[in-house]
Amino acid sequence: MSKSTTTKIEKVDAAKNYPSLFGSHASMVCEDLTNRLTDPTLAILKDSDGYYMTKKDRLDDGGADPYRWTTCEHKALLLKSLFPNSKIHCLDNKIIFEE
Repeated sequence: MSKSTTTKIEKVDAAKNYPSLFGSHASMVCEDLTNRLTDPTLAILKDSDGYYMTKKDRLDDGGADPYRWTTCEHKALLLKSLFPNSKIHCLDNKIIFEE
């Protein structure tokens, strides 16, 4: 199977588990992590690639969220700035968040 076919199948599978492929939605918010943030305009979400940070005004707005589709390394950097005492890293292009 070619790489492009595999990627296409993975995206279809992700669409079955989340309201959309590119947007951020309230149903994806990780409440326990979001409640620990000091900035009330931000939220922590989880999708098939792990955790990421976004702005609450991007939730269910009908558009693609650039925070969801940025690189794994960039997501990790943003999360590390919010949770400096947690172990956050990329593994197989997915964000791993450990307390």
